[in-house]
Amino acid sequence: MCSMVAIGKWQTSTTMFESLNDPVDVLTAFVEGRMRPLRFRWQGRVVRVRAVTGEWTRREGQTVLRHYSIEAAAGESFELCYDPRAPKWVLTRAWTANTK
Repeated sequence: MCSMVAIGKWQTSTTMFESLNDPVDVLTAFVEGRMRPLRFRWQGRVVRVRAVTGEWTRREGQTVLRHYSIEAAAGESFELCYDPRAPKWVLTRAWTANTK
């Protein structure tokens, strides 16, 4: 799914929202006993995490999936999900800026 949202009075840029299920490689750190994504590789580029803006869990049977809402250094926003069964990381949503 892909949607576009206009930003600004002159609509010189748009934010593209995508629902994804893309496997990604994520570099993480354990800070104060918690896992934190630092950067990940998506579509051939490295996305650096500026801030983790949200963190929550969701249960699938016996498994607890860990979700992270992040703001990238370039100003984009993403949602990552860690699935310990594989173990694997999945990029589930992306809000990326497109300029005209």
